[in-house]
Amino acid sequence: SQGSGNNDVIVEIRNPNPFDVLNVFAPALGYDASDALVAGGSLYVGFLRKNAVTPVRFFVTGSAEAKRWAAFPRPRGTSAYAPEPALRAAPDVTASQATLLSYKTAGGAQKNVAVFQLQSAGQISVVAASDYQILAFDADKKLVAYKAGQFGALFPGEGGWMAEEFSVPASATPVSIVVNARPVRLASPGVFRPLTATAGALPAAAPLKVTATVRNPGGAAANNSNAIVVGFDTAGKVVAVGREFLGPAIAGSASADVSITVDGPARPARLEAFATLSGSLLK
Repeated sequence: SQGSGNNDVIVEIRNPNPFDVLNVFAPALGYDASDALVAGGSLYVGFLRKNAVTPVRFFVTGSAEAKRWAAFPRPRGTSAYAPEPALRAAPDVTASQATLLSYKTAGGAQKNVAVFQLQSAGQISVVAASDYQILAFDADKKLVAYKAGQFGALFPGEGGWMAEEFSVPASATPVSIVVNARPVRLASPGVFRPLTATAGALPAAAPLKVTATVRNPGGAAANNSNAIVVGFDTAGKVVAVGREFLGPAIAGSASADVSITVDGPARPARLEAFATLSGSLLK
């Protein structure tokens, strides 16, 4: 922004390697017209796809507006370049049904939420954790937001839903999103099984508070789980979502209820609930 130290930076990072590079951070330094250092910051990128360019966008602050930028993407640790052999041969994780929910809340606040489903191609191995990247674009296909995160366990044949809110500059309007994902840790399921969840009845009026019942069919307690309720219209399009963290552990062969507020640009015709087991339990 003109005359201030708030800088909105877009960095395009090229990975020339024939393999994905993991655990990447992107520091960026800003210089004024006299080449004095006036701003700086960094962003956790997560991973870079092989032989590809990944754009990222983030805010950094400093003492003045920067006129020139230099970026120095750096993977952390040798494992970033040479992951364990099992991970190199890991089943791919793909993102599907990526939906942008852009709407104003009842209080007038603008919300932008990415909703997507992750699926593992594995038949045996459990993907204990996956990194994902959300890229949001405006009508001119300009990158207006970037956000990286990590998803919990994906069992063979299981589809896991995720909802992630992100922010954009005040002058930007996102109209589409792209979600990339890849596995970062594998594990044997042991005594763990996929969590299941069901959604209660949809209230007649807002706020749409729904009770989700999460069941743990495994033989060990499930800690640090997330529950998500996705709302679909009559055509099967995602139009609302809600997500809550389950703090207390769910014992093996037990269930727990959690209240989730479902919100979005339209009232859903039906609801589906999902729950995710923390990947840290499967180490």
